Amino acid sequence: MAGKPSSGWDWDKALSLGGTLLAFYGQYEAGEAAYEAAQYNKYLEQFSTEQQLRLHRERVRRTLGAQRAAAAASGVRSGTGSPLLARLETIEQAAVDEYYIRRGGELRAAAREYEGRSYRRAARTDALDTLLGGIGALLNFF
Repeated sequence: MAGKPSSGWDWDKALSLGGTLLAFYGQYEAGEAAYEAAQYNKYLEQFSTEQQLRLHRERVRRTLGAQRAAAAASGVRSGTGSPLLARLETIEQAAVDEYYIRRGGELRAAAREYEGRSYRRAARTDALDTLLGGIGALLNFF
């Protein structure tokens, strides 16, 4: 018995198209989710950096207070001579440390941003590859 000629759309073609579209959507959404996760990680890096800076400033404030108290206890005026030089050196080093803390945080946050964009771009490329491959396979049915 001869098979019935195909009139165009059959269940296998419809299921193939549906599977292709579902895979495309899933890959696209996975890329978006990876991007959102990277954005959140970027926010955490920025928050962490701000906390590190706050703690650093508090340590510097305590160090300067201890230097001032030590100078006063020894009877030396804290605004002149060696005590002043020690305080200036502490302030200078604190500024350098603050720069490195801030810059490190900026670089880590930028890396998270780049990571998210890369994941999203790769997922979009995979999704497009899936879509085009599915369309190509579907066209072979005809």
